[in-house]
Amino acid sequence: MLTNESTNDANETINDELKYAAIQCINDANESLNDANESANDANDSTIDANESTNIDEALINVFVNAIANANVELNELIKGKKEKVKEKEKVWQH
Repeated sequence: MLTNESTNDANETINDELKYAAIQCINDANESLNDANESANDANDSTIDANESTNIDEALINVFVNAIANANVELNELIKGKKEKVKEKEKVWQH
């Protein structure tokens, strides 16, 4: 037969066990949350890196597009100059 004192001891032991189990559950949950946060931070870092890479790619594309546009302008000027020289030579040959 259980006495009051042994019942109290048993209840204390059960309470201690429950507190320990609850603390373990909380610690495990916190660890899982920390892991999830680390994963989210890694994903954010990857997104930032990808965005920076995309920005660099877009900047390079703009440089090339501008270079091609400038080259086209110069090429058109050269072609125009050549056509004018050909016309001048044709005039000379016709005379």
